[in-house]
Amino acid sequence: MKLQLAELRLPAPRGVRLVALSFLDEASEAAGRLQASRGADDLHDFRVAVRRLRSWIRAFNEELRDLKKADLDRLKASAASTGSGRDLEVQLEWLSSAGKGLSIRRRRGAAWLSDHLESRSAESGDTIKQSLAEKFEPARDALTRRLSTFRQPVRTPAAPAMTLKEVIGYRLVTQSEQLGEALGHVRSPADEQLAHQARIMAKRLRYLLEPAASNVRGGDSAVTKLRALQDSLGAVHDLHVMAHTIREILDTSAAREARRASRSILPQPVDESEAAPVMVPRADLAAVARRLNDDMERNFAPVRDGWLDGRYEKFGEEIAVIARRLRARR
Repeated sequence: MKLQLAELRLPAPRGVRLVALSFLDEASEAAGRLQASRGADDLHDFRVAVRRLRSWIRAFNEELRDLKKADLDRLKASAASTGSGRDLEVQLEWLSSAGKGLSIRRRRGAAWLSDHLESRSAESGDTIKQSLAEKFEPARDALTRRLSTFRQPVRTPAAPAMTLKEVIGYRLVTQSEQLGEALGHVRSPADEQLAHQARIMAKRLRYLLEPAASNVRGGDSAVTKLRALQDSLGAVHDLHVMAHTIREILDTSAAREARRASRSILPQPVDESEAAPVMVPRADLAAVARRLNDDMERNFAPVRDGWLDGRYEKFGEEIAVIARRLRARR
């Protein structure tokens, strides 16, 4: 969302709540669409709206300290319940691309993986709808009540209250420092958790700046750069999730083969609950994994070339200038 200058000049206690309510409305609308259809776009819209709302609340926890932890926990849980569904859709989309080209093994491996993963789709949809009813809707109702009012002194305080744009300016500096520190630990696409943490910091900085960006010089440009960084790190993260899926399939297959070999040598009772063996095309999956590694390196390249090894310092200065402009009382 983009705020008008008049909204940015509202007293911070009111302005912070208005933005939070707007994010909550967006999440509620997306949840309604998701309940009705569970389209990929609706799932994406819901996750983004909840993520923006949670990031905003975290940034302004002092102004929103009256919000109840139980309601925030329900909001977090409702977003977490959509993670597997979102991962599945991203994986199927990547496999559709990876299944193209001249490599017969890679095409077969991508097709096998797609069939294997699509069996989870119906179960994922049921879990999401249940979570929306049990977690998001109660959290939405409670948060709407609390965000709709705030306390204000009857007598005018000696010092005027800070405006929304001022408090955004002050928090930008801290959030930028946290992103710079997180990126300072990342060296390669193998740094899975460190890169993921940097991605989270980039999101938080972007979501904090975005409502005010169009009303401050340099704001839109900074948001564009942050979105590109977030997209690159997000693609790397998605490929790590895909890699874990492939590794889990191969590990499970190897364990089953070991048990069968053991039973052929040392007779033992048959476990009736054990799933029927699945023939896993290992060589085909290895071809998919090689494409995955290539894509991971390609998506990480803009991060390495544009943000690491001291390159964040220049962008951090841009954010510092934007923060000063927002803090100016005019």
